[in-house]
Amino acid sequence: MVDIAMVALLGIVLGPMYPMVFNQAARILPRHIYLGAVGWISSFGQAGSAIIPFITGAISQKYGIKSLHPMLVTILGVMIGLLWLTPDRPPKETPGVESPKSSVVQPDGKICARSVELRQNLKQNLAT
Repeated sequence: MVDIAMVALLGIVLGPMYPMVFNQAARILPRHIYLGAVGWISSFGQAGSAIIPFITGAISQKYGIKSLHPMLVTILGVMIGLLWLTPDRPPKETPGVESPKSSVVQPDGKICARSVELRQNLKQNLAT
């Protein structure tokens, strides 16, 4: 009974990890690469959710169900270690390297001229 409760508790604790990764990515990644990074994060999450249960099942089939708890603790430790290694703020701008101006709204609150041009072109293409 205790094993069932501990596995359920572990699932509850690990559940928020996926949204926390997206929140952290939004905080530390530049805006011009965030959208692509979300795709990569999702891909790795899906790959992990497909591969890890298979590996866990294969190991527990060979070594017995007693190997399941150490594997869960190891996976949890790896996840916490990776989360600990992520930076808590975006990197400082490198001198001499300009970041792309892909943002629609500039820091001064004005709308980027390129985005206005793209919207007008889109309206013209849709109208024809």
